[in-house]
Amino acid sequence: MLGCLLGGLLAEVALAADPLPDPLSLEQALVLAEEASPAVALSASQLEIARADERLAAVGDRLHVDARLLAQQVRRPDWEDDSLAEVELRHRITDFGRTSRRQAAAAGHVAAREWEMVDARQRLRLEVMDAFFSVILADLRYLAENESMTVAFLRFDRAGERRDLGMLSDIEVGELEDPFRVELDRREASDRERRLARARLARLMGRPEQLPGELVVAEFPDSEPPEYKQVLQEVLMGNPALKAQYARVQAAEARLAAESAAGRPVLSVDLEAGKYARVTGNRHDLRATLELAVPLVRGGEIAAGRQRARAELQAENALLRDTDQRLHQTVLELVQRLEVLSTRVESARRRVANREIALDAARARYDLEMQADLGNNAARLTEAQWNMQKVLYERAAIRATLDALAGKLGAGK
Repeated sequence: MLGCLLGGLLAEVALAADPLPDPLSLEQALVLAEEASPAVALSASQLEIARADERLAAVGDRLHVDARLLAQQVRRPDWEDDSLAEVELRHRITDFGRTSRRQAAAAGHVAAREWEMVDARQRLRLEVMDAFFSVILADLRYLAENESMTVAFLRFDRAGERRDLGMLSDIEVGELEDPFRVELDRREASDRERRLARARLARLMGRPEQLPGELVVAEFPDSEPPEYKQVLQEVLMGNPALKAQYARVQAAEARLAAESAAGRPVLSVDLEAGKYARVTGNRHDLRATLELAVPLVRGGEIAAGRQRARAELQAENALLRDTDQRLHQTVLELVQRLEVLSTRVESARRRVANREIALDAARARYDLEMQADLGNNAARLTEAQWNMQKVLYERAAIRATLDALAGKLGAGK
């Protein structure tokens, strides 16, 4: 029953949603994905929690006003009216730095969550780009496998005709059937990959019931591989994860300072105004109190708090160094990969050009009835086009990853 209800709900959501654009562009997919992303929604919620904690950290220094109304009768020995109305104003003048340091720690957490939000959006964009490119490559791969299957089928079919004419034996025909079956299986597997790739992209866009149709083939301009030192400098200056971790270190420093100030006195003022039905010795219409509270013995609580805060700061500093080291290695690997891909892009383009020339020549011979393997050349061309797009998209993905590492992918902070 629950499965039926959930299935019906998903169907209603799918029907209520607008149909996907057809053809679908990469930018459209990115917009839809960010609107539907649980990771981005979670990051936004965590940011709001941090902002609420920041506001709570400032509550101690703010004015508190309370009213108290009490209607009661007391027996002394006769019943008497003992009702009262009081208004109390309390304000902490200073705790000599503890609250301000707590506010600084909370502000550090907000800054960290803001950069984590940037990082979550950029990670989503990278994932959507990968899914989008995977669909296009899966379509090209299917075309290549379909061409190869068609060629194998035509050879097998012609062999069957020649067998019927007594020119080939069953064994010779069977030898051509096996390659056809292999190519058929490959095409079917490629077709399944097409559906899986579309299902992944649909899920990222929040439309699991609407598989995208045609996609706009994304094109990216050529450019020389960037210099490692330049890219590294940009990454170290703008990396969201590094900035988030640095903010966490600052928050930990402020938290340690707050714990170090835990043993300091607290100076506060308390103003009261009241109206009483029965006057007693400890009831006054107006009262003002200036209080200095000095902690003397806390059973090791203050020392334990400082110890914990110091250990947390050490942990955050270790994570900061680890993030920095990982970025150095990641940037180096990506830049070197781009250098390799620059050569592969040129080789892939030359391969496509050569296959196009071969296909044109095969078409001319086919028209002259000198050759009948036009499909074989078409299959090779499609294979070369798939390989070229694969290299181009891999290069684009690496460049997008470098932009994300530098905090420049999408809208940023």
